[in-house]
Amino acid sequence: MTDPTVHARLDALQASLAAPTPRPLKGQQSISVGTIGDHAYQGPGPCRDEFFGIPCGAHRDEHQLTDDDQP
Repeated sequence: MTDPTVHARLDALQASLAAPTPRPLKGQQSISVGTIGDHAYQGPGPCRDEFFGIPCGAHRDEHQLTDDDQP
């Protein structure tokens, strides 16, 4: 026999997850998080690293930072 409080907690969790995402607050913006991890950022400015002759050109914030990238 299962504990009824477990079922109640699971139901509450499912209801919370099913709720719509709240609207952004006034002035709130999403920010880019580091996703490029196959090379280190080569700056300044847009990334100058090349992969098969194609320059990356992404902003520093789009790269996963390493210890060398820290200011």
